[in-house]
Amino acid sequence: MTLLLSLPYSRRDLVVGKLVGRSLAFATTLVAALAVAGALVVYPFGSLSPGWYLAFVALTVLYGVIFTGIAIAVSMLTRSKHLATAGAFGAYGLFVLIWGTARAALAFGLETVGLIDGALPDPALFLFGLNPVTLYDRLVTGFFVDGGAGPYAESSAWYLSEWLALPLFLAWAVVPVAFGYLRFRNTDL
Repeated sequence: MTLLLSLPYSRRDLVVGKLVGRSLAFATTLVAALAVAGALVVYPFGSLSPGWYLAFVALTVLYGVIFTGIAIAVSMLTRSKHLATAGAFGAYGLFVLIWGTARAALAFGLETVGLIDGALPDPALFLFGLNPVTLYDRLVTGFFVDGGAGPYAESSAWYLSEWLALPLFLAWAVVPVAFGYLRFRNTDL
């Protein structure tokens, strides 16, 4: 990295290049796979709405870019490759495995002591819904599934709508990388 930064590249160029390069590598594979999946939907069922399908593909690519950005941000916050790898996988595990389990455990505990009757209150759903995995699920369910489903569809709270989930989801694409860059910009190599 020291050699690369001795060339006429700034640290910002390095971060943006890393994010764009890795995102393009990921997105190319994903778009190709989703094109095949779309063809497999058209063949037996006869139709596919191209506008909605392209929106779904774009949302799914952004989902991958978010986790790529989180991994790059973790990499900028650590000094070793091992810590960066463990941190990136740890962040993914936190959002995919632990976050949903913690939500279910809280709901079970509150229901056991009689404070709730089935679903978490709307403010708790909002807090547990701030992770990118849940936001992606809310967006796919809200925009692409007729009638929606799940605990977020049952609530009438404005802050649980898919329209608020969209800017929160977009923030996940920017904030971790920006935070990592701010730390990386001032780090002495």
